[in-house]
Amino acid sequence: MKEKVRKLYDLIRKDYIEAKKYFLENCLENHYERFLRAKISHKDTRIKLLDEYIVIYPEYVTPSGRKYHGLFIIGIDDSTGKFFCHRLPWNKEFESENFLDKLTKQKLLRFLGIDNNSIRVQGDIVLRFLKRFNDLKDLIYTIVFNIINCLKNDSNVLFLESMIREFDDNFYNAFLKFLNEKLFNIVSKWLRENEVIYEVTIGNHRITFAGISLNNRINLYKSFSIHLSSIFDVRNINRTFLIIRRHEMEFYHREHGIKKFKIDNPSIIEFRTLNAHRTIVNNNLDGMPYI
Repeated sequence: MKEKVRKLYDLIRKDYIEAKKYFLENCLENHYERFLRAKISHKDTRIKLLDEYIVIYPEYVTPSGRKYHGLFIIGIDDSTGKFFCHRLPWNKEFESENFLDKLTKQKLLRFLGIDNNSIRVQGDIVLRFLKRFNDLKDLIYTIVFNIINCLKNDSNVLFLESMIREFDDNFYNAFLKFLNEKLFNIVSKWLRENEVIYEVTIGNHRITFAGISLNNRINLYKSFSIHLSSIFDVRNINRTFLIIRRHEMEFYHREHGIKKFKIDNPSIIEFRTLNAHRTIVNNNLDGMPYI
């Protein structure tokens, strides 16, 4: 695949007409328009080959006359072997001195929204791991520990705890052991009963997997229930799920086909998309580029 990228890079530098033709013959649907918007043939546009990517760094001018830079990435989609062209949202770092010369692959991935805890699975779909657990027992004990911390703020539990503390430490420790075992069983049963098969649609991607939405609540007794997002201190629960066992997720896209992705350990995951310029997000391909 790198050879294909290198060939396009050489064509861009030597013969833009042939480069356009080569890209059009080998690109994903709708990506040719993005390629044209990159102003590759313009004299102020700079180009850099960065490992398996071609980075396009064009200069634009706003209606008021202010100059600014865009950033496009050309690479190979691993599921189809075709070229993609992706425009990033504007970042003030684009205007820093010698930006393109100092740009590294790691920083480029950071602009895309990919770090050590995330992976691009298919197309622009990114799977981010918010937390990973060693095994199911580790997950359950983590939930139990956090539930107990939350229970300490409940007035009924505080009263009960104060009463128990009146006895000796052995009695209090025995009570804590009983509470842990009781909660372990409750949480274990709740996880088994609340795992369902989800089919999540993001754009033109359909993702099928087994898990539990962080929007669910664990009911402990009549007057007390707790949100999963509170247990794990996750604020944004949109597209965030708890995976409780090893299994394969399935990603489907009409053009990209089917991609299997294996999760080995219980995890909290979040589905995201690559950071993208709003002309891509809104599918706005008319008119001049803008910040």
